[in-house]
Amino acid sequence: MGFALNERWLMFATWGGDMHSTSLCSGNLMLEEGVEAPLPLTAPTGGDAESQGAGIPVAILVPLGVAGVVAAISWLAFRRDSATPAS
Repeated sequence: MGFALNERWLMFATWGGDMHSTSLCSGNLMLEEGVEAPLPLTAPTGGDAESQGAGIPVAILVPLGVAGVVAAISWLAFRRDSATPAS
């Protein structure tokens, strides 16, 4: 990305642990003079990426947890059936 003096940009960056980075594919927009940004421009507030948790969405964790419980119950049920001697 190349930036010049007196240009206004709406930039989308990622945090790599020690620095921010952006690229041509990030969706950065050069803002025309006198035109407001299409999104509210606010700086991030407090906290770092590590203190915000693992970032795994609940929509993924819940089905995985349910699948794990079902698998454990099934394993116990089949294990008990196979341990019972046939008459």
